[in-house]
Amino acid sequence: MDKERVQKLAERLKIYEEKLEDDIDYEMSEEMQEEYFLLKEEFHELDSLMMNYDKSLKLTFNRLSEEYENPDSIKDSTLDMMFPESNREFDLDDMDFD
Repeated sequence: MDKERVQKLAERLKIYEEKLEDDIDYEMSEEMQEEYFLLKEEFHELDSLMMNYDKSLKLTFNRLSEEYENPDSIKDSTLDMMFPESNREFDLDDMDFD
């Protein structure tokens, strides 16, 4: 029974992750936010069980959770990747926008 719940949760998490990656309209929609909080609640309920069955599920959810709860980290990592020398310090007067 518990193993089945964990498997169903894994399937829901996979679908959620795929939708986030593939559907721009889904990202930050009410449906997405609702599913996020339902998944989060279920993860808290099954936390001890998952450690026995599948630790990667928890890691995946934690990664998605961090992206949802701290969107600035995504922006910061994108800036770091695009401008590695900047240390996220930009002087708009020195930038050429032409």
